[in-house]
Amino acid sequence: MLINARDLCWFLAGILSAIAGAMVLKPVLARLDIRRKAAALVKPSGLLAALMGAFAIVLFIWLMSRGLPRGAADDNVTAQVNAPTSRGSSSPSAGSMDASLMRLESRLAAQGGTDADWELLAQTYEFMGRAADAQSARSHQLPAGLDGANQGAPDSPPPPAGSAAADSLELAGAVELADTLKSKVPGGLTLFVIAKAVNSPGPPVAVMRTTTSQWPRRFSLDDTSAMVPDRKLSTAGLVTVEARVSRSGVATPQAGDFQSGLTTVNPRERKKSVRLVIDRVIG
Repeated sequence: MLINARDLCWFLAGILSAIAGAMVLKPVLARLDIRRKAAALVKPSGLLAALMGAFAIVLFIWLMSRGLPRGAADDNVTAQVNAPTSRGSSSPSAGSMDASLMRLESRLAAQGGTDADWELLAQTYEFMGRAADAQSARSHQLPAGLDGANQGAPDSPPPPAGSAAADSLELAGAVELADTLKSKVPGGLTLFVIAKAVNSPGPPVAVMRTTTSQWPRRFSLDDTSAMVPDRKLSTAGLVTVEARVSRSGVATPQAGDFQSGLTTVNPRERKKSVRLVIDRVIG
């Protein structure tokens, strides 16, 4: 347990008060035992006790008038209000998806962005089930109600060639459909391939969205597939990869969707392509 400056001052004030009380009682006790020595002790002891008592009172009044440092109470309240609430599982940093989405929306509203920035916003909306907002984002428009939506701002310059691509990793593979489901999955449905960090709960680190057609369906994930800027495949470490065919086009699992099992891989060590088999129906 840590002791701050205020607690230390209170502790010292208590000690000084105890000393003052003891020095006041000392001549009284001495008078009961040796009356002759009492006269010599009363005067200096009483004076010192009075000084110590006065100091303790002054210190007490100063502490009471000072209270908490200015703004400390407001800071504590603000910290409690802004503290993230748990949503089933604790997320470190996390950047939470809502916070990252707000930063991306604010940047696009103030400065505009590249096609990749707007596509990232659209993918984030899709993952959150906001299909209409995703369509607006692909038209370089922010949802209605966001102040300062900048639809005509010039795009921000692209990053230097090779700066981000040099550090990105690629996770490639194929999605297959089990024979028992081939008659139940028509073409034209939405296919998601999603990679999530094992050691960092939160939004996926990479998402690919395409449509069902011929099987197997090849896929490739890298840092350009990220949903939020601060969660990328190249920095995720161990990830789980899964494929899901959505009837509604929404990235969150729905009853009746077709799904594969989870495959755990390390993109930095993976040499072979990833094989995902969609073989189950979400009940």
